[in-house]
Amino acid sequence: MPLAFAISLVVACTEEPILTGLEPQGGVPASMRVDAGPEAPLAPPEPGPYQRPEGVLVDVSWLAGRSWDAARDQVSVQMGDIQAIHELDPRDGTEYVLEQGAVRVLDGVIYMVRVDLPRPMRRSTALFTAGLPTQVSRWYDLSDEWRLRWHAGFERIRVGKENRESEMAVWVEAMKWNPRTGRGR
Repeated sequence: MPLAFAISLVVACTEEPILTGLEPQGGVPASMRVDAGPEAPLAPPEPGPYQRPEGVLVDVSWLAGRSWDAARDQVSVQMGDIQAIHELDPRDGTEYVLEQGAVRVLDGVIYMVRVDLPRPMRRSTALFTAGLPTQVSRWYDLSDEWRLRWHAGFERIRVGKENRESEMAVWVEAMKWNPRTGRGR
C-alpha cells in the first residue's frame, strides 16, 4: 500500500497530463505558450483634448466641478452664448443664463448645470442627452419634477416634467454639491 501511494505521488507530479486531451491549468497547451519576457509598466494614456460623447447635447458630468475659466469655451460650444448674468446670494455665487440652459458658479467652480432639452423626451433619454448615467435605482416623483439624490457623483439631479401627468422631461438640472451646506464638495 505505501508503495502504491509513493508511485501515485511521482506520477501526479509530472508536467504531462495523465489523461490525454486535457490541457494544463493555464488553459493553453505548453507547445503553444509564448514567453512574453519582462512586463513593462503600463503608462497612463495621454490626455487629449476634450471630446463630447456622441449623442450628448450638454456633458453635465464633464462640466460640473470644473473651473469656470477652464470650461468656459466648452460651455459656450455646448450651451450657447451668455444671455444674462445674475448675482445670487453670496452663498450661491453667480448664475449665467445661456441659450440652452444655465450654470451656477461659486468661487470660480461650476457647481450646477441646467439643460433645457430641445424637445420633450423620456427620463432616461434626457439623462443620456445631459451626459449622465441612465441606470437609476430610485426616482423621487414630485408633482412637477423627478428627483435623484446622490447619483453619479451629484448631490441632486432634477428632471422637469412637461406637465403634472406627463412622463416626458423638458429640462435636466444637476447640482454637483450644495453651496449652502458644502456637502458633496
